[in-house]
Amino acid sequence: MSNPVLHFLIIIFVFFLQTSLAEAFCVKSTRANLRSQPKSNSKIQWVVGKYMPLVRVSKKGNWFKVADLDGERHWIYSSLLTKKYPCAAIKLERVNVRNGPGTSFPYSDYRIALKYESFRRVGQKGSWYQLANDLGTVGWVHKSALWLPIQKIRVKY
Repeated sequence: MSNPVLHFLIIIFVFFLQTSLAEAFCVKSTRANLRSQPKSNSKIQWVVGKYMPLVRVSKKGNWFKVADLDGERHWIYSSLLTKKYPCAAIKLERVNVRNGPGTSFPYSDYRIALKYESFRRVGQKGSWYQLANDLGTVGWVHKSALWLPIQKIRVKY
């Protein structure tokens, strides 16, 4: 005889076990190859720039299997990633970058950011994030235009 409550608890446990493995990272090198397999000679699927956020979903040796902002899976060598600072990527096709946290502010020197451009998060005011690119150019973008993977916290009892 099956116990529906027990089945439900097992499903919930497996779900939380799987989600606890997800961790947010930022690319720390100027360029990083995202590969199809955890080998340096495997096919390069995508080359990303500094500050690209990625979510680790599994690990094999020194390689991390990661998900990008589209949910696609790739492999990256772990030494190319860091958790020392937060990062963000543009998830819309084209976004206005402002001098301050709001649409009433003029465009920043950066002016327009395109989908997949990545930045270091350096500040926040309400739902606006202050971002810096790898050259140090700073501007503000609304949260709705950004992919901001969250850092999962593991709690041990």
